[in-house]
Amino acid sequence: MFDPADKREKKRYYEKQANLVVERIWDLEFKKTTLKRDREHLRRQHDRVMDNYRQAEARIAVEKKKKEPDKTVLENLPKLLDQHAQDIKQLQEYIQKIDSGITGPEGLDAYMAAYQGRLKALREYMESL
Repeated sequence: MFDPADKREKKRYYEKQANLVVERIWDLEFKKTTLKRDREHLRRQHDRVMDNYRQAEARIAVEKKKKEPDKTVLENLPKLLDQHAQDIKQLQEYIQKIDSGITGPEGLDAYMAAYQGRLKALREYMESL
């Protein structure tokens, strides 16, 4: 029969709870690693688009300096610059969302800190049993 005053039962229960908290922390660590990997992929993509943007700007400047600039280049590259600018803005927004998902007030770091605080409290309570 279950005895609410049985310290062994309480201790086993809180050990299970502590293990669940540890598993949640591990899950959050995995999610954080995945988000960081995704962020790095987006950052590389952002750098690549920025390089293309700068090259297009330089090409326009070169064409404008020529006595007889290539009209096709001067017509098409500004459109390309606009598209790159939109892509850059979108990538920056994605990166910012990932950053806030990790370190923001309701990000993974905050949840991990809360779980670690709960784990510490559980362990202290278990010692008092």
